[in-house]
Amino acid sequence: MSVRELRLALRKKDEDHAKAIEKLKTADAGKQRLLESKNLQIDDLQQKLIERESAVPSWPAVVNGINLDVTVAAGETLQGFDRLTRQLERILTVELPGEPADHDAALRMMAVHLYDLADQVMQAAQGFADACEANLSGYKTLG
Repeated sequence: MSVRELRLALRKKDEDHAKAIEKLKTADAGKQRLLESKNLQIDDLQQKLIERESAVPSWPAVVNGINLDVTVAAGETLQGFDRLTRQLERILTVELPGEPADHDAALRMMAVHLYDLADQVMQAAQGFADACEANLSGYKTLG
């Protein structure tokens, strides 16, 4: 083989080698892009997991929320009893128009209505107390 043929063969081999290296670089770049894409997906999923975990409140937050709701409901119930007590006082002190004979019938109508409502309230309160006793009796104190 002549020097010229050797040079051409060497040049051809160098070109083939360069093409092979370029092909490897292209394949490596594709793999790198795929890895970057997968890493972005993993980061996104990790962020979503963190957001979901932080969206679930801790038990003290849940307990505090329920205790606040219970306190508000009990306060509203006590205010309702205050309003009923004021209505009882109003029934006892109201100046009714008409003849005194009619006053007794009017008072009886208001009393019967108030007693019926008081019975309903007491039954509901007893039902609530029974449910608490049946379900929570072991937890009456903090100790």
